[in-house]
Amino acid sequence: MEANFFRFAAEELFQKIRGLRLEKVFMPARGVWTFSFGSSLNLVFYTSSKEGGFFLSQEKPPNPPNPSAQVMWLRKKIKNRKVTDFRNLWSRRRLALGFTSVQDFLVLDIRKGVSMELDLSEDSCEIAWPQLQDISSQERIWEKYPQITPPLRKKLSMLNEKEGGELLKTLEMGHVSHFYISSTPGLNPSPLCFEPECKMFHKFDSALDAALEHGWPQVHALVSDLKGSQKEEHASLRKLRKNLDNLEKDRKRLKEMISRSISGQIIKNNLYAIDHDKRQNELSLPDETGNIHKIALDPRLSIRENMERFFKRAAKGKRGLDFVQKREKELLKKIESFTKDSLKNKLLSQEKEKVLSKPGSKKIQKYKIDVSYFKSSDGFVIIRAKNRKSGHKLLSSMANPHDLWFHVQGGPGAHVILKKDHDSVAVPEKSIEEAAVLAALASYRKNDLKAEIYCSKVRDVRKIKGLEQGRVHVDKVLFSVSVSIESDLDSLLKI
Repeated sequence: MEANFFRFAAEELFQKIRGLRLEKVFMPARGVWTFSFGSSLNLVFYTSSKEGGFFLSQEKPPNPPNPSAQVMWLRKKIKNRKVTDFRNLWSRRRLALGFTSVQDFLVLDIRKGVSMELDLSEDSCEIAWPQLQDISSQERIWEKYPQITPPLRKKLSMLNEKEGGELLKTLEMGHVSHFYISSTPGLNPSPLCFEPECKMFHKFDSALDAALEHGWPQVHALVSDLKGSQKEEHASLRKLRKNLDNLEKDRKRLKEMISRSISGQIIKNNLYAIDHDKRQNELSLPDETGNIHKIALDPRLSIRENMERFFKRAAKGKRGLDFVQKREKELLKKIESFTKDSLKNKLLSQEKEKVLSKPGSKKIQKYKIDVSYFKSSDGFVIIRAKNRKSGHKLLSSMANPHDLWFHVQGGPGAHVILKKDHDSVAVPEKSIEEAAVLAALASYRKNDLKAEIYCSKVRDVRKIKGLEQGRVHVDKVLFSVSVSIESDLDSLLKI
């Protein structure tokens, strides 16, 4: 669990369990603890340096018939005591709970596990934050500022200075309202409190909801002792992901090489007016529109030789970029294969698992309503309204409560429905993305490169009486997905 996400999940946790009586303590497996507060409320805590975390659940993981000596000792200490105090030691992923009539704190440490501690004076709740420029320039910054985690450093590296500063300030002030889990193959699905740099992700209003979504399959795997048999597979998967990260660095470097052709072209256009055999560090020349460009040169080469070098490097960058794109497709295909076959992902949700291989509604029942019909790559029927009236009828007459509804965020767009045979049919990520792109193509974002799309179940989308047709209220958003807009997808999928 990422440290910044841990902060907000822990704050929500205390609001939920404050004043509640701890009824029982269980240890379903090594490193997994369940603290039962009654009323179907269980705090499940699991330890691991990378994948540890906690969540609240109405269900308990299955427990062994006989509790261990450690469990019995802990029950004797805190059973039937009310939670009265809380310390959020989030930068090091620790939280401490205080109970009535007990001097010691129950400390939950993701790396070290569960303990009872009397003195927490070494754990300060005051967190210092670095300046943005220090994050990239200071080596091993995480030793002094443990909240500057690898996911946060990666996110900041992809933002400009203004955006990076705003994100850092938002986290420092604790003004976070949404939480995210990546659903893109090959990316770490650990929950975050800032938007991941990927096409597809689930969006949550509650940190605990995101923690439950991610944590339950982790605990299920630990309790079922499935992780041991998956070590080799997970090692291969980690290697593929690392290769994918390296490709992204190569892509950035190659694009920079290609951009040097602009400098080469500017020199070429002005070659007649300058001494092209001269050697210098820098050159200021106008482009075709009259704007002046400062071009850094290699002083060991003449101006003409620098120009030729720019063109050669640009050509080399283009060849390299073609290879990177080809290699990226190969890696994503391998990662997707690992992901589909992985036992960990098969346990993500029993509902999603039931009919993952089963295609969607293949029967195309056409209505006399002004809509467009599409079929996704996985065989799911997608219906898109052409106007407000047909959007109203689409939701009223053609959609079932368990169908998925898609709509662009923040402005006007068409209602899009992905048909499912029944509620337990799971929809592959590819079909989700295609339905989202179809919604984007019939919206105010159709000319943009990317768009953010809401997804809900039709049962959670209500038509509002008294308002014009097509206007709806969404009671619950399943997730949001950010998609790249492909203008030719309409014609490719249209039936």
